[in-house]
Amino acid sequence: MQAELERRLVAVRSHVLTGCPTCRVAPSIVILWPGDPEPPASCPGCGRPLTGTTRVRFVQLDRGPA
Repeated sequence: MQAELERRLVAVRSHVLTGCPTCRVAPSIVILWPGDPEPPASCPGCGRPLTGTTRVRFVQLDRGPA
């Protein structure tokens, strides 16, 4: 019974994102202003893809003379 429990724990741990605080607290929305570079698509700490992040890019409009 103990061996079966340990086998299940290993299987669960392989699917859970643990160990990297950058992945666990990745922003869900990134606001980008003109000239800002694109944020990284993967975690700089462990290399996992950062999924579920929405990028909002603001564009400055030139209205011309008033």
